[in-house]
Parts: sequence; C-alpha cells; structure tokens
Amino acid sequence: MSFDFAEVQNTDESRPLEIKHPVTGKVLLILDLTSRTAARPTEISRRQDRKRYKNPGRIKLDPVELESDALDILVACTTGWRTPEGGDPVFEGQPLPFTPSNVRLLYERVKWIRVDADNFVNDVAVFLEKLPNGSVSA
Repeated sequence: MSFDFAEVQNTDESRPLEIKHPVTGKVLLILDLTSRTAARPTEISRRQDRKRYKNPGRIKLDPVELESDALDILVACTTGWRTPEGGDPVFEGQPLPFTPSNVRLLYERVKWIRVDADNFVNDVAVFLEKLPNGSVSA
C-alpha cells in the first residue's frame, strides 16, 4: 500500500524550545512556540499580504517593513516563556514579564535567541502530531 499523506498532520500546539547559553550550554530560557503554519501566525501573515497587495500597481517592498512583518509572525508563534526556575527572564536588570511587546523587545535586542526561535518554528518535524503509541506519524 502507498504512503497515506493524510496520516502526517501538524499540530497548532506549542512546543518548548530550550534557549541555551551559546558558550556554556546552560539552559537560560524556555520558549513555548507554535509552528509557523499554526492558525495565529498564518492569519497574521495573510493580513500582512492583504495589506501589501491591496493596490497591486503600487507594491513597495521595504526591507525594514519585511523584517518587521517577519518579527510579527515570530512574536505570534511565541505563546509563553519561563526560566528553568519558573520565573520571568531578566533583561537589563529587570524582570521581563511575558507580553507581545516584551517578546518583540527580546527578539530585537538578542538576535541569537531570535535565530534559534525562528529556526524552531520553521522545523516542521517538531510539530508533527504524535500517534497513540507515542511514535510520530510518518
């Protein structure tokens, strides 16, 4: 029998990503992230496209706007965070509670965290549904 592609489904559920210190490998932060193809980031992407292509004769692709749009999608993929101890991360000496604006701040100012999160949300295998026997459908 041929492989049935309907058996391989992505989930919109968040998955944890451990952010590790780039040198020591110590876990500093745990981000809860959804797939780039989950419902919320997909809706934001569609809204951005509708706005961008509203007037097809006057499309301007501004690199700064495109980067900001990509960051909006990554923020939408981020559903929570915590330190390994369970608290909020610290930024510039102050606790940083989980809010979309604080997520954006962290991704804008700490690029290596943004790169890790962006790679994670685009890794389809991370978000495959688990079968009742614990294996991944594939």
